[in-house]
Amino acid sequence: MIQFASMKFKSDLGELNAFRQSADDFIGDELDELEKNRVILALDEAFVNVVEHGYRGKPDGEIDLSMRRIKGGLEFSILDRAEEFDPTTKGQVDLIEHGAGGASHGLGIHLYTTIMKTRYEARPGGGNCLILLKEAGN
Repeated sequence: MIQFASMKFKSDLGELNAFRQSADDFIGDELDELEKNRVILALDEAFVNVVEHGYRGKPDGEIDLSMRRIKGGLEFSILDRAEEFDPTTKGQVDLIEHGAGGASHGLGIHLYTTIMKTRYEARPGGGNCLILLKEAGN
């Protein structure tokens, strides 16, 4: 079983399927299908946020995905050189109020911070490192 993998992607939504497949291949059979799909959904949301909000849709940015097996789970790091933004400082979304207000977007951060433990680090020289941890058994 592979312990570490790293991939590079362009900041283009056309890369989403390859990004998703990389995570799926790395996870393998380590998680049941439902949990695997939750993790991939969380990673999708983080990737899309970097493309749409970090790079503002400009396809010439780079996004690195590092994946590793650690004691007690799986750790995914998403690194970019977009404008610094710490998603962990966003408060939790009131889902009832959100839905009642007719919003059709704005739940990506809520989704991935609910599914996985999330940590943020600003990168030296600019950019972001979002670390998402899926603990074994959770």
